[in-house]
Parts: sequence; C-alpha cells; structure tokens
Amino acid sequence: MRKRLPPDVLEYFRKEGSRGATLQAANMTPAQRKARATKASKAAAVARTTKRLAKRAATIATVKASATRLMVKHKKAKLAKG
Repeated sequence: MRKRLPPDVLEYFRKEGSRGATLQAANMTPAQRKARATKASKAAAVARTTKRLAKRAATIATVKASATRLMVKHKKAKLAKG
C-alpha cells in the first residue's frame, strides 16, 4: 500500500512546483531558453498535426461509409426495377 505524504510536505511541493519553470528560466542562458522554447514549439506542432490528421481520417472514413451505403441502396433499387 502506498504511503501518503504529510499535508505540510504536499503543500510545500505544490508551492515550489508552481514556481519551477520560472526559476529554471531565470537560471538559463538565452541560448538555453531558446532551445527549450524551440523544442516545446516543435512538440506542440507535432501534436496539432497528429490531431488534425486523425480528425481528417475520421471524416474521410465517414464519407466513404456514407458513399458505400448510397451505392448499395442504389444497386438494390436498380435490381428491384429491372
């Protein structure tokens, strides 16, 4: 069973954790900050692209399924007439 940390320790970690990025940025050189920002920007771009492509694939699959249903319906109607 996991042990829980005392409330005062949890509060300390919450307080210090919220300051983490600010303190790290203050201790970095401009080149290090730029490298970190560039890496984050590229990761965000990959995430956006992945999300966009997944949405597009779902849309295409839906359109294909609809087209297939319409073709089947049309063929059945044609066979019933003829």
